[in-house]
Amino acid sequence: MDKQKIGYTEVLRHAIEGIKADADELKAGMKLDDAHLKLVGAEAEDRLRESESGFVSVNRNDLAVLKIGAALGLAVEANNALDDGDLLYAATIAILGQKFISSAAGVFLGVQIGANPAIAMAKRRHAENYALTDEAVKYWQENIDPTLSASKAANELLRVVPLSHKKLAEVISAEKKKRS
Repeated sequence: MDKQKIGYTEVLRHAIEGIKADADELKAGMKLDDAHLKLVGAEAEDRLRESESGFVSVNRNDLAVLKIGAALGLAVEANNALDDGDLLYAATIAILGQKFISSAAGVFLGVQIGANPAIAMAKRRHAENYALTDEAVKYWQENIDPTLSASKAANELLRVVPLSHKKLAEVISAEKKKRS
């Protein structure tokens, strides 16, 4: 397998893990266990089979549960496609899974019109990176000469904060602009 294909595979696996992590977070917030997730899904399927119109009304929480279940199913499907080497299908299914999990978050969290639930979930998922960035800025302000270039300051920060040199230089440069 060539390097580019390996890179795409790693990115897709990361996206799939993100879907699962978001689903786990929503399940915890809704105080759901896997048994309840399956039960709500089975009940909705039964009502759909009995429906003459092909439409079923579900309450708001059940809709979120159904979307979580769909996202988890799509994550498994995307993972299987990756194992089979079908990157295009895996990417398509992973994107659909991300849409379902974002939609479930919107339903559950009661996101206001115009807000993007995907952004809210991404902020929660990347909270550790934001904390590391804040730590880097604090260390720079307290321990590094502010007249040093952003690149040289990043060299010193590499010993303290596990972020890339490029990211550290960007953060320091932005902080310098704020100060001036």
